[in-house]
Amino acid sequence: MKSCLSRLHRTIVIVFVWAASSAMAESATAVAAGETTEGVDPGISVYASQQVESASEVLDRLFANHPAAWAVFHDLLRDAHGFAVFPNLTKAGFILANIYGRGVLTYRNEDGGWGPPILLTLQGYSLGPQFGLQVSDVLVVLKTRRSLEGLLAGTPRSGMDVLPLGSGQPPTPDGEAEIVSYALRRGLMVGQSIDEYVVRIDEPGNLTLYGQTLPAGEIARGTRVGLRLPVPAQKFVERVNLLSGRPAGAIEWR
Repeated sequence: MKSCLSRLHRTIVIVFVWAASSAMAESATAVAAGETTEGVDPGISVYASQQVESASEVLDRLFANHPAAWAVFHDLLRDAHGFAVFPNLTKAGFILANIYGRGVLTYRNEDGGWGPPILLTLQGYSLGPQFGLQVSDVLVVLKTRRSLEGLLAGTPRSGMDVLPLGSGQPPTPDGEAEIVSYALRRGLMVGQSIDEYVVRIDEPGNLTLYGQTLPAGEIARGTRVGLRLPVPAQKFVERVNLLSGRPAGAIEWR
């Protein structure tokens, strides 16, 4: 009887920690993103617009503060099939930590340009002897069509091998890797853990941003989708064009 009560107590504690860390991570993501209605196009939702603007701000900080990293991304994106930015990706908890964030993906289309920004969500958990709260701006380069398809598959993924970005020269990525990720981190997460997470297309967000959903198959094939880009989406594509060496004004969706 005591053994059953002990297991029940541990289960209740774990569930409580998970719920608290989940709420903390989502709250921290929203606060870090600075969600506001100021300057938002009236025809699209606040959070969808802010999500794209936050991704552009991450690239602006990269240009301004990390010139060595800019050169690395310039080389990586030359032949990449996709590029995703997750501003304020949050990991928070004790032993069982929650991972939560929203991101923006652009993909290489049939004629070599960058496609319209696609809104994503990322949610998962981290298990191990750990505690803390960490917020990261994560930039993900998808070097192959297969890695782009894998990201959009909506299946659980293990591990999050992310290279750090600092003031100096960024670590050189594995030349054979199909996915290369870097992060600008804030806060502190102490300990070791095993991460599991899922990336999904944010269909409600894309519906409010563009007035239609965007099928994962069309994105993975690089199909050119006829869309009118709102201003925040245009700005994001302009920044990715600069980062990859294309003319800033080379936007095919107007």
